[in-house]
Amino acid sequence: MLLLDKEGFQDHLGRHRQEILDAVTSLYKSIPSSSSAADFDAQNALKSALAKNNTLLADLGRLNAEKDDKDDRLTDTMMRLLSLEKKLDRSKSITLAKIEAQAMQRAVEVTQEPDVQENGNTPSRPNSRVCTLANLD
Repeated sequence: MLLLDKEGFQDHLGRHRQEILDAVTSLYKSIPSSSSAADFDAQNALKSALAKNNTLLADLGRLNAEKDDKDDRLTDTMMRLLSLEKKLDRSKSITLAKIEAQAMQRAVEVTQEPDVQENGNTPSRPNSRVCTLANLD
């Protein structure tokens, strides 16, 4: 049966082949024209998004560098502050020790003052306030 109707079948396939090729060709002609504008818009949007992303990445890198620099400066400042606090504490301790030493020396001087016997003309403590006030009169 295939051998008897072979030429008719080839004519039938040839007609349908041409119709299919015409339909596909028309589809291909309509697709590139509409998709080229869409592709161009998509490419522009992609380029602008990439440029914005690159800008944001550069800003992020700059901000991280600034943060690291400020962290280093803060650490240095804190170390100087601790050092100065130690120096202040040492200075206070030295000053307090000097004041205590002076107080001890005065206490020793007061206890070592010779007791002068009153003989009528001289007081028993010549450096007392009472004697100083009496001399002012």
